[in-house]
Order: sequence, then structure tokens, then C-alpha cells
Amino acid sequence: MALVEQDFLVEQGSTFILQFDLKKDDDTALTTTQTNQYTTIATTTDISLGMKVRKTKYGTNTPILGITYNAVLQSNVESTQGNTVDGFYFDSENQGRVKFVISSTTTASLKYGKYFYDIEVIQTKGSGTEVTKALSGRMEIEAEATK
Repeated sequence: MALVEQDFLVEQGSTFILQFDLKKDDDTALTTTQTNQYTTIATTTDISLGMKVRKTKYGTNTPILGITYNAVLQSNVESTQGNTVDGFYFDSENQGRVKFVISSTTTASLKYGKYFYDIEVIQTKGSGTEVTKALSGRMEIEAEATK
């Protein structure tokens, strides 16, 4: 998977939604299947996604936000389902399509300012783990006036 750099503006108190496509290095879509009643995702490997937001890229500063989940399979990621729960949602109809959600409750709790983020894809392969950075960049949290 290739790294994409993208900067974002997130408004305090508003739901932040980002849709993106995950593709393998050979430019084919990451395929997803429902593996059990809890609709976790699997391909030939197990996949989860993680995201952290920090004040600086360097050092050991504590993240202001960290989201790590197994991605949830959803029949249509463009629907409003899941917009109240932070996490990653795979579209079962459009292979490789992911919707990333930061809920309005979470964004309201974030301090305004400029930060750095990255989103990683974590794949379990045999007895090991492969981590690939999919997205990274700057994230600005814009203050909310209507608190």
C-alpha cells in the first residue's frame, strides 16, 4: 500500500468523516469478507486499522487521540450508520473502500490547534505482523464557538 499525504481541518463538535480506498501494492483492491456474526474483516490476512494524532511527529508526546479497531463491515459506507462511533468501516459492496469516523462527541473533547496524524494498516500474516502507513499529514482542530 502506498503512503498518501493529506492535511485535514476538523471542526470541534462536528462529526469528521473521511472516505478512502485501500489498494494493495499491485493496485488491486483490498478484498473484505464477513467472518462472523460480529462482522469483523478478513482477507487472506486479518486486518485492522489504527490512527494517532500528536502535537509533534517526534519525541514521546502523548497522543491527543488514538483509535485502533478491527474494521467493521458495513453494506454501504456512504450511509449515516456508524457516525456516532469512532472507527473504521469497510464497504462490503465496494471492495477496498473505507470510511473513517471521528464522532462529534470526540471532536468536541479535542483541544483546538495544529497536530500531526497517521493511519496505519495492521495485517497479521502467519505468526507475524506487517504494519503499513496508509495516510499521514497535518490535522488542524478548529475551535467551536457554539459550546
